[in-house]
Parts: sequence; C-alpha cells; structure tokens
Amino acid sequence: MKRLEGKTALITGGGRGIGKAISRKLAKHGAEVILTWVSDKSSAEENVKSIAENGGKARSLHLEVNDESSVKSLVSDITLNEKNLIFWLTMPE
Repeated sequence: MKRLEGKTALITGGGRGIGKAISRKLAKHGAEVILTWVSDKSSAEENVKSIAENGGKARSLHLEVNDESSVKSLVSDITLNEKNLIFWLTMPE
C-alpha cells in the first residue's frame, strides 16, 4: 500500500510549475489529485493525463479563486465527497 492511498490532495494551479511537480509526486505516493485551473485548462488536463498514464488518479476543475461563490462551491463539493482531503496547496498561476 502506498503512503497516501485513500487520500485526496487539492492543488490550485496544479497544471504548471511547482504545482505540477507536487501533484505528480503526491499521485506517485497514492493520493488522488484534484488540480484546479483558472485560465490554462490544457496544461491541467495534460498533467491529469500524465498522472493517469503513470498509474495515478487525477482530475481537473475550474476554480476562480477571486470569486467567493466559486470557492464555496468547490469547498462544499470536496467536503461532501472527499472525506480524506489532506492537502490544500495554493500555487500562483
């Protein structure tokens, strides 16, 4: 069993740069990764595909961090569906 199996990691800006590297590392250790994006959907989806090709679980979601209703909606969805959320990393996009 991998150390983070059964856990979920939420990474804003997880499609590029440091967020991309962190999301891949967490997925490698068994976490399901949720990547959020604001303007670069293709980079996030490319990272999701790469994680899946390497045996990990990932998905991408649009999130406007400056829009309170967008953040509330995401947090509500995650708290209802992701009981094992262990990380919330904010990376500049």
